[in-house]
Amino acid sequence: MSAYAVAAYPNYYRKTKGKGVIYHTFLVCLNKNKICISKCKRQDHINVKYARTCSDHFRPSDYMDDMKNRLLGLNQKKILKSDAFPSVNLPLQDNGEDISSRSERKRKRSILREAKIRLKCPSPEKACETPAMEPFTTPTTENICSSCFETQKENALLLEIIRFLEKELEKTKEKTKKNQRKRKEMKTKAQIGRILTESKSEEKKLSRIEENFKNILTATQLNAVIENKSKIKRTAEDISRHLIIRSISRRAYEYWRNQIGIPLPSASTLKRRCSTFSCRPGMLHDVLLVMQKTFHSKPEAERVCILSFDEMHIDRKICYDVSEDQILGPFSKVQLVLARGIMAGWKQPVFFNFDTTMTKHLLYEIILKIEEKGLLVKAIVSDLAGSSTLWKELEITSKNNLFYPSFKPQKDMGICRSSTDTYYLNLCLNF
Repeated sequence: MSAYAVAAYPNYYRKTKGKGVIYHTFLVCLNKNKICISKCKRQDHINVKYARTCSDHFRPSDYMDDMKNRLLGLNQKKILKSDAFPSVNLPLQDNGEDISSRSERKRKRSILREAKIRLKCPSPEKACETPAMEPFTTPTTENICSSCFETQKENALLLEIIRFLEKELEKTKEKTKKNQRKRKEMKTKAQIGRILTESKSEEKKLSRIEENFKNILTATQLNAVIENKSKIKRTAEDISRHLIIRSISRRAYEYWRNQIGIPLPSASTLKRRCSTFSCRPGMLHDVLLVMQKTFHSKPEAERVCILSFDEMHIDRKICYDVSEDQILGPFSKVQLVLARGIMAGWKQPVFFNFDTTMTKHLLYEIILKIEEKGLLVKAIVSDLAGSSTLWKELEITSKNNLFYPSFKPQKDMGICRSSTDTYYLNLCLNF
């Protein structure tokens, strides 16, 4: 039973959406409903409660004037008059012409139903004792009547057609499944391609950000900003850079940390990490790292320095180092090396060790470690007196006060010794 009342005019909402077509219910009056049903020309039963007719079957004169919406400036509604009946685009069954596609479908269904009945029970009027042959074969007995023979032949042909159609249906199902799989594969490939392109673009953006901010933020800070991490595991390089910023200005450090939102550690974190700085005998690597960050952006004149070293006598006592959990001593002397700026007023210890004499190889190693951090060593000065063999190893005499380290053969190094030694040399700086 269709919800649309007019025959041969199958309108529905999705088909007429956006075309200004309105659907009307049937009237309440029974007599008027009978007139409407007769005009619809339907052969089957029409349920008046659910059936609908559209505005295509009514003339403009069948609608009332929506004065309220017209005066208010709103869209006017299409309201049917009480005496309006469908009169346009109706089927022409009165002239003997049946143009309804529904009747044609009904006729085909009846034919198909009869064929199924005949397949189950062939020739009900003239039943024959011989069974139906499937598939059709020529009869071998002469007792079969001609009508049964024709029905069996028709049944066999119909069965062959049904089998052929079933095979074609299976083929079409397989093709549809293959097409669906291909579509899914294409969609997944397209999605993977989009993801790869997006990831490549994001990687390019991140690489550009890292290149632009590598001189401002450390790698740990960049990862924290990009991944939005709250807990950061900072390295010694990060702590050294943060200490430099903190030593320049406390207020600027707090402003960067609290107002701008740059991931900087708190003052307590810096104090705690400074307490863990390594001060073991030998090269002070943490100190050199801080110096590297400090003089990274300074001009060359401020990075030029001189090394001063000397042996100092200490008490021969045994001490316990709590931070390193080891016993030190007894020692009699300590060798201390200071790096001092020539054109800037700064100095920093870079090496110390107990009961260690200064040799050529040790001096070269200290100079190499310092210059790896961006500083420039132009001269050395000491107060080792005549007990040291360093001057002999460097081939320093009263006439020659220059030596050439093996790692920088094209540059010369100026030497200055104190007046307590047997030779007196003037300070010579070669820039």
